[in-house]
Amino acid sequence: MNPGSNKHVVWAAGIVGFLVMSVVGWKWAEAFSGVPDAVGGAGFPAGAAHHSSRVVRIPGPPASVSDRMATVRAAGSAAERTLATVALAEGLAESEIRAWLDGGWYNLRDGSDLTVFTRILERRWLAGDSTAYLQWCSKRHPGKASEVLASWVDDEPQRVLGYFKNHPDHALELEALADIAKTHPALALEGFLEMTTAEFPKIQSLMYPGAYEKLFQQLARSAPEALEAALDSVPKSLRTTAEVALIGQRMLTSFPEELRKLWQRPDGEELFSYVLNHPDGIGDRMLGELANLPPHWRKEVATCAYTIIGDSDPEKWCGADLPGMGFTVEQTNQIRGAALSLLAATRPQLAFELMDSLDLADNRHNPVVQIALIRANPGQAESLVELLDSAADREYARSVLDSIARQQAEAPVVVDTPAEWLEKISTLDPDTADFHKCLSAPDQWDQQQLAGLSGQFSALSDDRKLRIAKALLGFHSFSLNYDTALMADVIRYAIARPDPSNNGWAGMTMDRTRQVCEFAVNWVKTDPSAASQWVQDLPDGDAKTWALGNVASVWAQYDPKQAGQWVNSLPGKARAGIGEFIKKGDRTLQIGPK
Repeated sequence: MNPGSNKHVVWAAGIVGFLVMSVVGWKWAEAFSGVPDAVGGAGFPAGAAHHSSRVVRIPGPPASVSDRMATVRAAGSAAERTLATVALAEGLAESEIRAWLDGGWYNLRDGSDLTVFTRILERRWLAGDSTAYLQWCSKRHPGKASEVLASWVDDEPQRVLGYFKNHPDHALELEALADIAKTHPALALEGFLEMTTAEFPKIQSLMYPGAYEKLFQQLARSAPEALEAALDSVPKSLRTTAEVALIGQRMLTSFPEELRKLWQRPDGEELFSYVLNHPDGIGDRMLGELANLPPHWRKEVATCAYTIIGDSDPEKWCGADLPGMGFTVEQTNQIRGAALSLLAATRPQLAFELMDSLDLADNRHNPVVQIALIRANPGQAESLVELLDSAADREYARSVLDSIARQQAEAPVVVDTPAEWLEKISTLDPDTADFHKCLSAPDQWDQQQLAGLSGQFSALSDDRKLRIAKALLGFHSFSLNYDTALMADVIRYAIARPDPSNNGWAGMTMDRTRQVCEFAVNWVKTDPSAASQWVQDLPDGDAKTWALGNVASVWAQYDPKQAGQWVNSLPGKARAGIGEFIKKGDRTLQIGPK
């Protein structure tokens, strides 16, 4: 079970500028049993038809589209154009809706008319064929699918469950079950158990840890007795997650008793560490029990200080006699540093006043100073600087204020269209703030607006392509708001034509294979045919070898038949490579070579 995040922790860590990025390894062997033998043909249907497709290129619009758009363009005023837009959206046949949405055929991008047009079409599609609309949304706009399902939860929860029985979508269903659990907990628990009774692959519990935690925590609040009674029916890989939710809920009313029960269990320390990552208001209660903790448990408290203190009063933790309770100097500094950082966000002056009264490690001021000065208003910030005793600390604080002022004075990067965005990132200096701001511009566009970027990228010169590849692969994760077809072309380009000077790739060279695998794994979950063909078409090398194995493993978790057909359609060398990949002695699937 992965530790959950806490809103205070995420905010505090982000504002200081410390980003910790990690890739989680997955154990696949249990979920992929039988596949090593199948590569030779036993488990996968021998000679099955190849069922992959190349990256889908949306065809151009029919001639009638131009005529219809001409009517909108001919409108004499903004109001008339909006009326023409509404008339067009209402007048389309229901069978045409998907093509217009997928193709982005409404190509007037200025003003709000595109939004009006899109919303009308989606409303009509939902009213006419909610199932087809939900299937479309689940791949392109999961947030909209969640909204529709959430609107059914209170009055029609069975309708939600019925949809998923015919159209499985594990992540979306877990989210819906958590909503159902608020008002119909018995139904939500039943739906979860039905979803996981058939040989539940361990991979599923590793893919969506936060979703399971949210569901179990809601069930622990709404129907704790029912969840407790059902623990033996919960898949083993998720049982600890469910039990931690129950323990955390009981701790809200009987913290000392529940804590002592954990002391008596062989797995108590492990459960304790999980509970600390999901405090849900136990911070103040924990403070009262610090002196009673077993010595080896204190390290867990120090490690999880941000999450625990975030739900309580940081000032109380600053004033606690931690050394007197048995905490080491290092543990004391961890806890007090976290408390001061959280206090700086809400009461910066008090945080500054407390800093010098606490015996912390060297360089202790910097995170607190940064947080406090960022949160303070200009007048307060200057008075805070004067509270610092050390000249070096005051100099550092003023450098922070100067940096804040420079950032506020910078003109924002203005990018109006996806085409302009692609052009912009191919010309900006990667070391400038404008460059990094520009990378987030796609957050303001939907997939329809981004759909043409792949073709635009393909038409660019090699120099421009190289700059874009460096930007998207070297400085940014694979955002869901980036167009999949664009990223597929960018990655293929980067692998086939590495930067001859190696200037700019150094930060990502050793992770190139990992990036390819991560992209392929994410894509295969939503469009296995396109993802599998893309991987198959990659240039030969480590990236392709590892990506083939990853795609086969992930795809087989939810559609072993189609995955098997694909594996058996591959050339013998690739098929054998997948078999060896899965038979690794440590039974752990690595994303990229060690």
